[in-house]
This record gives sequence, structure tokens and C-alpha cells, in this order.
Amino acid sequence: MFTKCLQISSVSGDYLQDNDDLYCWRNGAVTSIQLNTEETNWIGKIDNTQQLFFSDKSSIYPYRQYHCIKKVSKNDGVLCFALEADIFPVSIVDDKIYAEYDNGEHVYISELNLLDFSNKALFVINQKRLLLSINCFFFLTTGRNTIECHSLATGAELWKVDVGELGQYEDMKGQMVKGEVSAVFALGDTVVAKVKASVLVGYSVESGEQRWLHRFGSGNVYLLAFYEGVFHVFADLYYEIDGASGQILSKKPYRELLVEANVKDYWLTTPAVSDKYIAISSHYDTAILLINRSAFTVEQRIALEGCKSGIPLSNAPRLYGNRLYQLDGDGTLHIFEEKE
Repeated sequence: MFTKCLQISSVSGDYLQDNDDLYCWRNGAVTSIQLNTEETNWIGKIDNTQQLFFSDKSSIYPYRQYHCIKKVSKNDGVLCFALEADIFPVSIVDDKIYAEYDNGEHVYISELNLLDFSNKALFVINQKRLLLSINCFFFLTTGRNTIECHSLATGAELWKVDVGELGQYEDMKGQMVKGEVSAVFALGDTVVAKVKASVLVGYSVESGEQRWLHRFGSGNVYLLAFYEGVFHVFADLYYEIDGASGQILSKKPYRELLVEANVKDYWLTTPAVSDKYIAISSHYDTAILLINRSAFTVEQRIALEGCKSGIPLSNAPRLYGNRLYQLDGDGTLHIFEEKE
């Protein structure tokens, strides 16, 4: 059973959890809070930043899209490094961030070293957009309808696939719309693309050969979470799909769980997954449905008390350790803790 342990107001959208510490944007400043004691560790006024990219062992990395990225000490909130540039961080590989970088003449893929914050422009991409970097490869898209794989060593294009026809669907106006890449995931030698509206497809990283494909109805927008190498899909049914092989590991009806928990089956957030639970939130019901993974039964329905603006679809719940996090539309972060 999860019970509320903390409620933090005036959170502006981005937060990172790290064991018993929380880092969030609050009242225009990056704030570190110790969750066990509910005390504020530090408040850092990190100028010109709006979002939190990620954290590592000793630092957090706030940024503002196409303006700057900075490195801040977790210990005391002191600024370690800053890069003021037209830059947008996308992927992390080891101790490097790969980003889109505009120097005023061209848009590049750049490599930002986390140790000294040196920024190296690698290859011109201009109108293309960076989707992902992994080991020796990076992936671009043009107009969201294609996936290109390039060598990270030379920039050379290795293969290209067009998902426009593959994901084609009929919209609400009865018009045929080309499929678009909405997310990509890397699993060893397989890269997986979520294609709007109803396709999940895996390709060989080295050759671009299609390895597997699943289509969830005709034009149905599906909800997807990726956890420990497995895709968790809410579509016509609930699916668990092995990311490397594409094998369906589990397939079950789930709508009766929504009915049982009195949760509407539309305007639901992206799910969160842990070893024990699946959490999915409802905008209109202002509630979290917690599903027991092993039994696939309703574990708990958690209402967000005092919330007036619902749960934005972009504010997916998060499961981390024995805590459940949910940011609502009022800017309040609700934190629940599971008691043994």
C-alpha cells in the first residue's frame, strides 16, 4: 500500500530523483530536497536554465533548449561548468553528451565532454534532427518520416528507412496521414522505433534490416513504456514485448481494470513500470491506477487530493525504489511511499 509521504508545491515541470534526494525546479530555482527528513539541502539560482537533463554520481545537468547547458554539484548546488550556446542535448554515451548544436552557419551533431565541458562539433545535419546516439552510431530523422543510421566515427550514412508508408493511418478527418517516428530505443544490436500512430518496429543497427514489427489496430495511438529490455504497451490489449527479438511475452485484456478502479479509458498518461508495479495516470480522474504486475490486478487507486487542474498527459507517473511520484497540473509534486 502506497501512502502519501510528501507534497511539494510550485514545481515547474522538471525533477530528478536520486535515492533519497530530489532535485526539482521550484519557484524559478533548482532545489535539492532530502526526502527522508523533508528538509531543503540547497537552493541554486542557475541563471537561464529551465529543464533538468540528467544526473550522474556527483552532478546534475540543467539546461535551456538551444540556449545553454550547465553542470551543478549535487553536494551544494555550486555551478561547476557552463556552456552558453545554441545547443540541445539528446543522448548520453559514457561520459559524453551528444547534442544538436547551431553555430550560426550550420546545425551540427556535437560531442560534449562531461569532465571538462569541452564541446566538439562533429557532423553537419542542418534540417535533420538527432534521435539517438549509441556507441558507434547515431540516428537522424527528416520530417519525422525517416530513420537514418550514421557512423559516429565518420558521419557516413549506413542505412535509411522510410516509416511513412509503414505507419500510415487515417486521421479523425478521414485523411490518410504518413507515419512519424515519435521515439527510438537501443537494445544491443537492435534499434526500435515507435511510429505514430500504431506501429512498433525493430531494425538491425548495422544493416537496417527489419527484424520484427507489431501493429496495434488501425490508427490507434498506443501508450508505451520501456523497462529492463521489455516494452509495455497499452493498446487494444496490454502487451509485453521483448525488445531484442520482438517476441510477445504476454498479452492480456486490461480495460476491466480501468472499470474496476473507476478510471476512464482515455486521456491516460504514459505508464511507469517497476519490478512489482505498473502505474498509469488519468487526466480527467486526477488519479493513479497502480497495477500489480505478477497478478495483473488492481493494486490501488490513488486520488490526488486538492488537485484542481488534473494531470497533464506529459506528466507521467514515476516509480523509483519504494516511492511513486506524480506531478499534477497545479505544479504540485505528490510523493507516495510503499510501507513494508
